[in-house]
Amino acid sequence: MESNSLFPDPMKMWRDAVTNMEKDFNSRATESMKDPETVRSMQQMMAATEGMQQSFEQALETYLHTANLPTRKDINALSEKLDIINEKIDTLQRNQASRDSVPRPSRTRRPPSADATAEKE
Repeated sequence: MESNSLFPDPMKMWRDAVTNMEKDFNSRATESMKDPETVRSMQQMMAATEGMQQSFEQALETYLHTANLPTRKDINALSEKLDIINEKIDTLQRNQASRDSVPRPSRTRRPPSADATAEKE
């Protein structure tokens, strides 16, 4: 749009409003973080949130164990074991392929004929 337009650009107005609100919010947040009481209460709130999260994880783990379902730890452990097994299979396949590529001696020995076995008896 032209800058000389009779109508204001609504998107520019929106961007300016959001930018001003963001600056105002950041300055107020910075000022409030200087207050030791605010910092202390935020630390307490974070500690409480962490405690609630741990309690929830323990309750969920107990529920999954009761329902005989695997937890995230169980699935991660299985995934690690599967990775190890897959690596071993890959190693065995590479070893087998290298063994197959080595030429073997030709088999020239023939089984005894029926006449030769009859003469021995």
